[in-house]
Amino acid sequence: MRTQARYEKSVDARNANGATLIARDDELCALYEKRTVQEEVLKAGETELRKRDDEIKILRAQFAELERARELARRDVADVPKTQEEVASLRAQLAAARATTEKLSAQVEDPKNLARWRPLAGKTPDPKELAAKLEQLDARVEEKTERARELDLMLQEIDALAEQLKDVAVDGREGTLELARRVVAYRARAREVDKKLMATTSELSMYQAAEMKLAAEREDLTEEILEARERLNLGLPPTEDAEREWSRMERSRELLTEQKTRERDEEEEFRRFPNGTWAQSTCEPRPNAYVPTDVTSLGVARPYGKHAPFKPTEAGSTMRHIRKPEPRDILL
Repeated sequence: MRTQARYEKSVDARNANGATLIARDDELCALYEKRTVQEEVLKAGETELRKRDDEIKILRAQFAELERARELARRDVADVPKTQEEVASLRAQLAAARATTEKLSAQVEDPKNLARWRPLAGKTPDPKELAAKLEQLDARVEEKTERARELDLMLQEIDALAEQLKDVAVDGREGTLELARRVVAYRARAREVDKKLMATTSELSMYQAAEMKLAAEREDLTEEILEARERLNLGLPPTEDAEREWSRMERSRELLTEQKTRERDEEEEFRRFPNGTWAQSTCEPRPNAYVPTDVTSLGVARPYGKHAPFKPTEAGSTMRHIRKPEPRDILL
């Protein structure tokens, strides 16, 4: 009964905690929603604030422009009295000029005023002089007209020569462009040839260095050959290294012979059955193919039960991650 009461009390506490958790979860969701709304309001406020900052900058620029205009107007207002004086003086001068003009016009229009005209010096030519002068003028006109025709012909010839020279200049420009292209091509080819020449020079230097190195090696080998011949004539090995190499080769040959002999013996031993007879097949024997050959046995393979021997498969590339098994002895 006590355990049941504790269980019911725990269940009630769990339910109360669950209800409290659900309420807190709802409050958390509401707070998240409020935070989202406030972030949106904050973003909108920042946007409006930037707009108001831009408007303030524009208004400040307009205010500076108005201040400048006000300053200019103030300067102009300071010059108003002087300007008014100049205007009054100019108006007085204009009225005096108009009065003088009206007075002179009245004197000129009055026919009784003998001082309004004056006689001109010279004499009036007669018709013969006028005719002679007219002929002179006609001759001069014809001369100038002929000169104009000659100049027109010369201008036409100059235009023709200009067109020819223009064509020649265009042809020359094309030739110049072609020549410039050839020069650029030749310069590029010259640069390529220079690069190839530098590469060939470097390669030649390498070959010369290699030749000097090979010549030195040839001299060293010639000296070694002469020394080896002298040692052979004395009954000694050609070089100490040759003697060590010959000993190493002999040892390797002996080890290889011993290994082949051992492998052959192991293969022969492997191909024998337990009764001592030779196997006719080259396949690997199975672990359960061995049959007891003692007197007490019945010639039947012994059942191994739970720990029967088995032949494992060949190890793959993933076997390096597996622990090596412990081999068990096969009981006969």
